[in-house]
Amino acid sequence: MSMRDRNQAPPRVTMINITKHFGRVTALSGVDFSIAAGEVHALLGENGAGKTTLMNILYGLVTPDDGAILVDGEPVHVRGPAQAVALGIGMVHQNFKLVPTLTVTENMLLGERGVFLRHADLEAVRQRLQELGDRFGLEVDPSARVWQLSVGEQQRVDILRALYHDVSVLILDEPTANLAPVEIEQLFPKLQALAAEGLSIILITHHLGEVAEWTDRVTVLRRGKNVSTLRSNEASQEDLARLMVGPEVSLAWTSSRHTVPTPSAEVVPDGGVLQVSGLEARGDRGTLVLREVSFSVSRGEIVAIAGVEGNGQAELEEVLYGLRSPVRGVVTLNGKDITSAEPAQRLQCGMGLIPSDRFRRGLIAELSVSHNLVYDRIDRAPFGSPFSLHSKAIMSGADELTRRFGIRIWRLTQAVSTLSGGNAQRVVLARILGQELCCIVAAQPTRGLDVGAVRYVWDQLDAARQRGVAILLISTDLDEVLELADRCLTLYRGSLVKSSARGQMNREQIGLAMGGVVAGGLQA
Repeated sequence: MSMRDRNQAPPRVTMINITKHFGRVTALSGVDFSIAAGEVHALLGENGAGKTTLMNILYGLVTPDDGAILVDGEPVHVRGPAQAVALGIGMVHQNFKLVPTLTVTENMLLGERGVFLRHADLEAVRQRLQELGDRFGLEVDPSARVWQLSVGEQQRVDILRALYHDVSVLILDEPTANLAPVEIEQLFPKLQALAAEGLSIILITHHLGEVAEWTDRVTVLRRGKNVSTLRSNEASQEDLARLMVGPEVSLAWTSSRHTVPTPSAEVVPDGGVLQVSGLEARGDRGTLVLREVSFSVSRGEIVAIAGVEGNGQAELEEVLYGLRSPVRGVVTLNGKDITSAEPAQRLQCGMGLIPSDRFRRGLIAELSVSHNLVYDRIDRAPFGSPFSLHSKAIMSGADELTRRFGIRIWRLTQAVSTLSGGNAQRVVLARILGQELCCIVAAQPTRGLDVGAVRYVWDQLDAARQRGVAILLISTDLDEVLELADRCLTLYRGSLVKSSARGQMNREQIGLAMGGVVAGGLQA
């Protein structure tokens, strides 16, 4: 659809004066938003700015307190996802809503009432999927079970599911968060092909480069308000960042790395704070997912493990923190064998974990902010016994950490589940970095965070590095790896396939290695 046609036609979706309160917190305050047919429209904002709440309202997951929604110029009341789909609105969440044990075809029929999985019906669905995949370049095996697919293929399935239901508006929540560079390069041309067919695409993203290169317009939210809607080519990345978080933000991030000698790329056999030798481990389905993994991290060094989701990073994280037993191999911390140690014992030895899933392993959602800040040391001085859950020491310690790490809350007793992603991550960081540690395993520490929160996390990790803490960074974000790491190791199908010192790091080569393409094999 041409731009002239878009301007003449009524917006596909119009949201007017959308307001939403959660208790005393105003999530959205009079927000206006619209998208035309065939448009790719980015939605930017800090964590807690209201982006996901706005889209959850459009998809029927949240009811607004005030405001109106129009679809093709007609007022509608979206009372749930089923009605949203009936109106032509689909949503692909960052965490895909698929059943891993079902086939791609069977997942297409989830949520449909009165559907019996008869062979004839499944065959018709398979043919429809084949047609859609061929038409939009979203090929996937309809007979494959979802758990057998890569993260990129699972994303295609979720997009195909929306297209299968003939949606005209597609909401994508952080679609590149878990993809390799090669998969990202493949995704956006396919999205533009969908837009060329008339599909309206709303892209929630924190990657400013994606906005400039692949979208038509961008709407920026800040603290629940629409601060600007403009053509994507009318603003630089610096302009967009300032709109998101205010005039004080800068895209330039300066590390203090130059004050510490950069270690070589060689794996140090002795003397590393954290040493891993010959590590092998099985996944949940019994197959070997880590193969002969060996590396070390020295004092004051950040070593990155780069790789695409599903290549063993999650299992490595679990083994290092005592949540999964290895088949073989040894893990030592300051020369002490901790291979069989429990998580609490590892923490006592000085190892902290910033987990990849903050709400699953980093926080207890039902507990208050104050208790989440101290729960792993509640039985230690000055916090007293395990039964002193309301002691003054807990509140005093939590208040100090809240101020020190800039956690935005209205009271210490509020449930941590009410916090935005960025604030929730600050709670995790405050609890870990507020202790005296010699080693930190930081797994996907900035996943889903906005530009301001990302730089805050980087600052905290860099400061810990300056204090002499050995840091293992497990990340799928190449920008993060290139900014922070003194050495980068690439993990592919459970094996380390490439190693680069800081001066040798090359974005293209690391990206290719993440996809299994390595010239000359493992480079030490």
